[in-house]
Amino acid sequence: GVATANIQDGAVTSAKLPANGVATANIQDGAVTSAKLAANGVATANIQDGAVTSAKLTANGVATANIQDGAVTSAKILNGAVDSARLATDAVASANIQAGAIITAKIADGVITTAKLVAEAKGPWQFLGRQILGGAAPGISVVVPPKRYYKAQLYLAGKSGSTSTALRFNGDTATNYSYNYIVNAGAAVTGVGVARLQVDQASVAAEFITFEVASIAGSTAVTGAVMEGLSPPSMSRFVGFYNGNVGTSIDVDGGGSNFQAGSELVVYGGD
Repeated sequence: GVATANIQDGAVTSAKLPANGVATANIQDGAVTSAKLAANGVATANIQDGAVTSAKLTANGVATANIQDGAVTSAKILNGAVDSARLATDAVASANIQAGAIITAKIADGVITTAKLVAEAKGPWQFLGRQILGGAAPGISVVVPPKRYYKAQLYLAGKSGSTSTALRFNGDTATNYSYNYIVNAGAAVTGVGVARLQVDQASVAAEFITFEVASIAGSTAVTGAVMEGLSPPSMSRFVGFYNGNVGTSIDVDGGGSNFQAGSELVVYGGD
């Protein structure tokens, strides 16, 4: 016979081998490289279960189509791997957000509007609006929706002339107002069928005014008080009537004088 020692290195060419002449035992481990495989030469049946380890996969070798539905469990996802760029639009539903996860730092400025507040969230009064004068102006106004009741705080930093302060509603300058006010223990001052609801005497001094409004069934009643910044301060109490419902704005008129910068009006409402 022909022993191994009688065969020169490289003498056994493919032509010397019969069909099926090379058995598994004749192939060295790692000798079958990708270049040795014919196109589509490895069928599913030729691959043992569990034989394709991560080391056998090329980079990006697993496409979406190769992943079974539900196969990517939480354990398969690295912590921090799902960043905002990986999320589709509207992908995060309410059910995906843990209770207490939305802290103050997560809320952008200005996104919580009045409409988002529950009417009773801070008691019966709901914040409706605020205006602060950045410069002298003849009036202050806050736009409001229709409500049955309003409450307002008004700070006037002073006026350019000695005139009276008055209220109006919805920008209405017609003679739809009546008023009655008393300064300290003085006599009542009244006006009926006039164009403004006067709340105090003429003055240039700073004033702090609070008032409440009931706007029901086509008419509006007003009651309030004024502290005028004289030394000692004077006090006025007033009531008034408006022939109509409030539903557009609450307005403050300076009687021909300008309110000084820093004057402000804050309005709350409720039903």
